[in-house]
Amino acid sequence: MTDGHAELDRLARRFPVARGRFAKGALQRMLLEVDQTSKLIEAKPEKPRKPQETTKIYRDLVDHQRDLIAQVDALLLHGMAVDADIAMVAGYLRRTQYVAAHAEDLASRAHGAIEQVSDALADLAEFVGDMQSRLDRRMDDVERRLARLEARMDRVEAELAADRSLDRILSRWRNGTTYDGLPWTWAVTLLAYEVFTGPVGHYELVTRDGEHYRERLAAEVVKAGTPWDSRRPAEDVVRGAVDELGSGEIAVRVSEWLGGGLPAELDGVRGMLVAALRDRIKGTDVTPVGGPRLTGEGFVELVTHEQAETVLEQRKKFWPSGREAHGAG
Repeated sequence: MTDGHAELDRLARRFPVARGRFAKGALQRMLLEVDQTSKLIEAKPEKPRKPQETTKIYRDLVDHQRDLIAQVDALLLHGMAVDADIAMVAGYLRRTQYVAAHAEDLASRAHGAIEQVSDALADLAEFVGDMQSRLDRRMDDVERRLARLEARMDRVEAELAADRSLDRILSRWRNGTTYDGLPWTWAVTLLAYEVFTGPVGHYELVTRDGEHYRERLAAEVVKAGTPWDSRRPAEDVVRGAVDELGSGEIAVRVSEWLGGGLPAELDGVRGMLVAALRDRIKGTDVTPVGGPRLTGEGFVELVTHEQAETVLEQRKKFWPSGREAHGAG
């Protein structure tokens, strides 16, 4: 191999893409030399050639043919290599096309799955919203029922406490443990105040039932007996009660127990009959007491109502609602 061919071979190994160009150039040069040799053979010289010259021409022609065959073989080998490379590239392209098609199919499926998931999430969100609305309505209903149940329990508890308190107070009064030695009028007046300042008054505040225990207390007191049955003017009842009580220390105590000496904001507003009894003890009020004529039973009912109303107004002033009163208790 000549230096020129060695250099071309090195370049071809370094830059394979140039191998085809080199082969084509060599083939072109070989064809040119073959053509020149053919012309030398076909030319009719003016003088006969020497045998040595003719032999050289034929030898050159044979050498050119051999070189030509070698170059053609090299070109065919290069073409085969190129075809193999092209086949490999085509294989790569087919695999790439398959992967791309598969990826596109997967992307399409994924897109469909994403749409299905989105639809499912939307349905789930709608379902959750509906369930939340139902749960809210259910919770509101449960809270209302609990509030009613709690109010009912408050009423039951208040009623039980009021029953026990009333029975205990009446029992002590009947056996002479309380208000012993006081005239009946004053004993009944103080008894009514004691009853309604306890759980009975709390029951009235919680339940707004202002009849049950007032009627029950009046009935129990009347059943124990009253000092008079005929109708008497309220003024006569007050005057007779004050005369019975007298003006001693016990009279001062009774006046204090009925709020004497206290401002209205601490004691509350007393009823007309109770206020007259309290104020007549010290003679501070000489205004005649009006109102209907009273039997013993009527006196009990009126004084019970007045004492209950006084205590109820005091409770409302300090506890604006039955619920707050119950909580404070």
